[in-house]
Amino acid sequence: MSYEKPEIAAKATIAKPTMADLKTELRFVFSKARFDPGFAEYFRSEICRPYRPDFEAPRQLKEGGWSLPYRDRLFQCANAYIRMDDANRKMLHAGAEDGVKWGGEPIPQYLDICNETGIYREIDTMAYIKRCKAAVGKLDLKA
Repeated sequence: MSYEKPEIAAKATIAKPTMADLKTELRFVFSKARFDPGFAEYFRSEICRPYRPDFEAPRQLKEGGWSLPYRDRLFQCANAYIRMDDANRKMLHAGAEDGVKWGGEPIPQYLDICNETGIYREIDTMAYIKRCKAAVGKLDLKA
């Protein structure tokens, strides 16, 4: 019988995923749902909010894997888009044409974002800030 400490196998490290990996996975998700695989790139670049490195950068986990917030959000959006009816998809496309990217919000909230963006674009910044302060002042925040 040996009293030597057994060797512990080194943790397997998982390579950091790349943007190419993400694009391949997204193409697969859309093709599996019978969309044109080329739609995945349009969806990622034109419909969804872009990658924000300050909030969505990959982080390595202690267990050796990766936390991928951007991938998670993008796939959540893709799955929601696949399940949507045509009317909601048309609203997303119209919003994207107006420059309002989708972050995966429910459609009623996305429409509010589109409306507020339109109001903001019509008036100057200070007038919009005053409008928002007035609206917040009317809220009952005691609850």
